[in-house]
Amino acid sequence: MGSLRKDLVLLTGGSGFIASHVLDELLSQGFAIVLTVRSTAKGQAILSCLDPSDRPDVSFHIVEDVAKEGAFDEVLKSNPSVQHVIHTASPYTLTVTDPEKDLLDPAIRGVTGLLSSVDAHGPNVERVVLTSSSAAMLNPLRHEKVYDETKWAPWTWEDGIKGEYAYEASKKLSEQAAWTYMFNHQTSFSLTVINNTFTFGPVQRHLTHISQINTSNHRIRDLALGHFLPATSSASSSSSSSSSSSSSSSSSSSSSSSPSLPPTRPVFTFVDVRDVARAHVLALTTVPREKTANKRFYVVGGHFSNRRVAEAIRTTHPDLSDRIPQGTVGGEDDDLDMETVYKFDNSRSRKDLGIDHVPENSGENSELGGEKARGGRNGYRGLEESVRDTVASLIHLQGWVGV
Repeated sequence: MGSLRKDLVLLTGGSGFIASHVLDELLSQGFAIVLTVRSTAKGQAILSCLDPSDRPDVSFHIVEDVAKEGAFDEVLKSNPSVQHVIHTASPYTLTVTDPEKDLLDPAIRGVTGLLSSVDAHGPNVERVVLTSSSAAMLNPLRHEKVYDETKWAPWTWEDGIKGEYAYEASKKLSEQAAWTYMFNHQTSFSLTVINNTFTFGPVQRHLTHISQINTSNHRIRDLALGHFLPATSSASSSSSSSSSSSSSSSSSSSSSSSPSLPPTRPVFTFVDVRDVARAHVLALTTVPREKTANKRFYVVGGHFSNRRVAEAIRTTHPDLSDRIPQGTVGGEDDDLDMETVYKFDNSRSRKDLGIDHVPENSGENSELGGEKARGGRNGYRGLEESVRDTVASLIHLQGWVGV
């Protein structure tokens, strides 16, 4: 019995946090995938973690520098049957010495270079999906009352090269460069942009140590390791992770002598990475194409605070309770004030992408602070489910908890 030919998707940044879940979602929907990775070792590591039955549908191509001119030419030339492209590759580093060289130029050239390569060497490409960020939308200096797809962050090139908001500027300016390209060129493909907010969720299977995890999961990792407890009480629980980084925004505010959680601000919204992945693939499969073509989608699951993340760990992993501080800075019960914190409108992602539709086997309905899990009010996973599964993936990765 012959097998049907599967639609081929080019997925850039294949070893990344979001890309790893996009890969899983694509495989579950019956696509074949060619990944771009920076090295053969990374590509082989990803393949080795796949179910053997999925491996024939996945290949990889080396792209060492996404910002290099023509970086994606060869992978498209050698795979002329590519029908869709998902571009997740983008520079991100916690140690920026030259904002222009380290973030701004690579982000902008990476996006425009990809679109140019698809235009020139992707004759069968129908849809391109770009991973942007809510950083391209939010103004942490003066939040909007409600954020939706019409909002843009205030950052300019000059703001970016000053350094403090270099990452945020790189996301805004690279997305704007993508829209400018589409406006100035008569392409045969459409562009869809996913603006996901702070993203939690299970870490990549191919990682070898918790120090390698994505930055947005640092606060969950550091809470579970007891990094917010006084040094004397957390030493034993965190000794197995002495080499792990504590440089996330959530841990940079903590003190070795303080048992309190740091402030959550300036971002108070989250989304689970599996829903981000689902959004990317829905952008390829939704019909008619006009529902998603040449649109941005604000992908956000709900509000969160460090206190609520801590409570979720205590609830879903009670064996870790002694590692979690009880209070917050200033003695507040919770710094997420729903009366004053910014709101979000994710109705476009729910209606046009169809994230409202949740499969029957989507899992249990857990609830924390009014944000329901899959099967809840808006089809997105809730905070408790996302935190629970993130911690479980860390336990599986490192084996740093005796459970």
